[in-house]
Amino acid sequence: MLKADDTKKRVKFTAGVVREFVCDPDRVEQLLWDTDEKTLCIRARNSGSRSYYYQSRLSGKVIKIRIGS
Repeated sequence: MLKADDTKKRVKFTAGVVREFVCDPDRVEQLLWDTDEKTLCIRARNSGSRSYYYQSRLSGKVIKIRIGS
């Protein structure tokens, strides 16, 4: 399992990394960022759900676009 400290750095998304990534029980959600695609992340929630997002800026505001689970 990836620890909270591991989510502060970028990792290469592989099937194993995605499968093992879970949110810490004491947090509501955590993000894990990809090394190859800088705007791609996985958001894990403490409920167990995970979704892929692209995050960028538009007119100075941060936008997230969910692309799947």
